[in-house]
Amino acid sequence: MKQILSQMSLTLRDYQEYAVNEGVAYFKNKKEKKNKIICSPCGSGKSIIIGAIANSLDNVLVFQPSVELLKQNYSKFTMFGGKATIYSSSAKEKNISNKCFVTVGSIKNLAKEFKELGVKNILMDEAHLFSDSDTGMFKKFVKELGVGVKILGFTATPFKLKTVSGQTFYDNYSEIRLLPRMSPKLFSDFLINIPNSYIHSQKYWKNICYESRNISSKGLKLNSTGSDYTEESLQRWYEGNELDEKIISELRTQIFENNKSSILVFVPNIAKANELNKICKEKLNKKSFVITSETNSKERKDILENFVNKNVSDVQILFSVATLLVGFDAPNIDCLINSRATNSLAIWLQMLGRAVRMSDVVNEALVVDFTQNLTKFGQIEEIDVQYIDGYGWALCRNSTGQILNNVRLDEGYEKVYKHQLCKGIVPNQSVISLMPLGEFEGEPINSEKIGTKYLEFCLKNVKFNGILGKVNKTIIEKELIRRKNL
Repeated sequence: MKQILSQMSLTLRDYQEYAVNEGVAYFKNKKEKKNKIICSPCGSGKSIIIGAIANSLDNVLVFQPSVELLKQNYSKFTMFGGKATIYSSSAKEKNISNKCFVTVGSIKNLAKEFKELGVKNILMDEAHLFSDSDTGMFKKFVKELGVGVKILGFTATPFKLKTVSGQTFYDNYSEIRLLPRMSPKLFSDFLINIPNSYIHSQKYWKNICYESRNISSKGLKLNSTGSDYTEESLQRWYEGNELDEKIISELRTQIFENNKSSILVFVPNIAKANELNKICKEKLNKKSFVITSETNSKERKDILENFVNKNVSDVQILFSVATLLVGFDAPNIDCLINSRATNSLAIWLQMLGRAVRMSDVVNEALVVDFTQNLTKFGQIEEIDVQYIDGYGWALCRNSTGQILNNVRLDEGYEKVYKHQLCKGIVPNQSVISLMPLGEFEGEPINSEKIGTKYLEFCLKNVKFNGILGKVNKTIIEKELIRRKNL
């Protein structure tokens, strides 16, 4: 490690040096056969860790899911004095060597060539994006490389959504599954787990302030897999809550009253991004741009370089849907506005990750959430992977102790907490009854929005006729009893 440090033009942080040492030792340990993961939060310098480990190894491939991440990782690697080639169609470089930075689609048919060069070590960035399937492109490539291949994955979000089949098509739902707890799985365990809370407590992130605009999620419908909301329901929800007007009003406040100048806005679809961009130019008279999957590579490069390198006092607004969730570093962001409701914790954390990176000029950022994401999932600094004795790895929300993996997170289902798992109790998640009538109809009846006095008023004044009426009355009575026993 001392030799690495002597070649560096930067100094490793404590956790980075630990991760590099453990990563190098993992590959040099011939007894270790299992694939492992390093959980490295957004803004923690994952590219630096990857570059340092790659520089210390021979016969290594570094996989990235996109050319942007490839360029980012390669640039950090060269800071350690390392020499390697790049093989990627998107990067317009195709040079094979025994130390190579690659995108999987470009080398899927080159396993034989890399095998002849003696490649046995693989570093995989954004490991959660690669397929665990035995028939997937990456798995086929590894199989053709032969025995003895070791894979070390890196990700800030070491989990995926797993669709769980119900009794009917409409009963399907999704659960968060940590990568080492999946079946089939590519990774057996975590090698290093760097908690979000640690990065935050050591002030390696900006100070993030959160504001929720408390727009109801009523009307949002999950898709057939339960993994996220349908495009149709997102569109109706967005327009029904007049979010175009609310976002423009929010931008006006942040720019002219709070002096925010580098603003990233997430929206639910490309049409809304273009529409807001047009309104923004007309009503605010400020520079604004759109980056989506439809933006060509040159225009995207120019927009992002301009946004990142602009004068700190110049106001610029950037609208995006999902394109900027990974591989986009803009430490100058001082405001993030979210109007993209999602059922995906990974998407939510990646969105927040755009605002946390430190800057010499900007040391604080504001996150404004127009969805229920902040209420549902929480702040980025309070979500950690933890090991619980008797249970194993779990994804926890520290402020409440809520467990987020291997459970239903849908509204209307009981939550599971860390203290229950510590006692060896894994409760069956009971369905929470919904408010059957009145202004809160359809809301979970145990919601804080529904006051006890309101329930008592309903019980006293509503006429509960027929069988359905008796059922509704029983629901309210049971909830009042539950509240009195708290």
